[in-house]
Amino acid sequence: MEEVTAEVARVDMSRVDQLFKGINKNDIQRPTGQVDILIGTDCCILMPNKEEQIGNLQLMRNQFGYCIRGSHPLLEVPKLSNHGIVRIYWASGKIIPLNDIHVLDRDSIKDKLDSLFDIEGPGKQTTLKCGSCKCGKCAIGQSQHSIREERELNIIKSGMTHDEESQQWIVNYPWIKNPNNLPNNVNSAVSRLGSTEKRLLRNSLEYASAYDEQIMDMVKRGIARKLTKEEMEIHSGPVHYIPHHEVLKPESKSTPLRIVFNSSSSYMGHTLNDYWAKGSNVINDLLAVLIRFRQESIALAGDISKMYNAIRLSPLDQHTHRFVWRNLETHRDPDHYALLTVTFGDRPSGAISTLALHQTAKMYQHIYPDASKMVIRNSYVDDILQSVESVDNARLITQQTEKMLACGGFRIKHWIISGNEKCGSTLQSQDSGESVEVDLDEFAHEKFSE
Repeated sequence: MEEVTAEVARVDMSRVDQLFKGINKNDIQRPTGQVDILIGTDCCILMPNKEEQIGNLQLMRNQFGYCIRGSHPLLEVPKLSNHGIVRIYWASGKIIPLNDIHVLDRDSIKDKLDSLFDIEGPGKQTTLKCGSCKCGKCAIGQSQHSIREERELNIIKSGMTHDEESQQWIVNYPWIKNPNNLPNNVNSAVSRLGSTEKRLLRNSLEYASAYDEQIMDMVKRGIARKLTKEEMEIHSGPVHYIPHHEVLKPESKSTPLRIVFNSSSSYMGHTLNDYWAKGSNVINDLLAVLIRFRQESIALAGDISKMYNAIRLSPLDQHTHRFVWRNLETHRDPDHYALLTVTFGDRPSGAISTLALHQTAKMYQHIYPDASKMVIRNSYVDDILQSVESVDNARLITQQTEKMLACGGFRIKHWIISGNEKCGSTLQSQDSGESVEVDLDEFAHEKFSE
């Protein structure tokens, strides 16, 4: 090393010695020039000890004598030298005239250093790209994600598998805590079921029956299944029960009463949602989607039916998604059920469903390039918005989109196409097989005004 540190400048101590009793200016005279040796804390026996203190000025002493530490109005310290800047230029091989050296203010130096660290350092933000290219222009690649979010997103992706035979996605949830630490909260679940039943029946029998019908409809549609006693006895993995309640949606004609599951419910300090990674926000920017929605003269909108329920859970995740129900027969023990699909309200459910949708589109983009591009760029949660040049193009791309998404287990509930004399368009309903006419104004109010 060429030198230990910069040379020590002269400090006027002539007015400081009078502050301390029995001390003259020669005792505390500060040496100048080069520093020959630095004494570190590993030689603690040589470290000076405080003898006396006046304000923020301390008199220190060790084997070598006295020294002063701190600051005081009577202590005149010269301004710091700027020779460090000169050495930087000299090290670079340049000879800089003294008149060309400018002292920068502190704020300017800080801004330049921050910029240097942003450029040279690894940084904490990453630009996420799609899994198949390095372009960075894909829908997900347009957002900034933290390193933690990107790692969580990779965990989610690694747990997703596409079953070619059933044409459906199967997911292992991204556990960031050991699921074996989850307590079996069956007694709490049964107790909460009793409270739920009393509340439902207190409202009205018709209201309670509507709740029961929704539970049974979930079983019928393959969203949940009843567990047998034998299966419950032989299962050796983690078990956790999720409380459920209803949400009223009177504006919905299909399901005015919906069942939701509360994965954020706490039991003995354990919350199921805390055991999972969330991942980053992979949903398309709504403003960009709406701007592209107005580019062409013909608009079309599609609604994916029960998007979350299109993705199946692994066996482990099914048993950590148990719940109890007994068809309002309060005199008997409840039946035990397990959810089979991704559940709205689970911490990673949003990222899982969007990734599965986009990945389905990428898998079949060589067959349906236009439909794939539309889903990847112009979908927002379970809605697909697009504008095209003609009604014929709209009908063609809707047909291609339905075929493509069916390969991933997704089903379009209905399409709406503008451009006819009427505001809506008469299309074939995928639910009933009959022709239905949908009012575009009503749809827009329901989807975008909430």
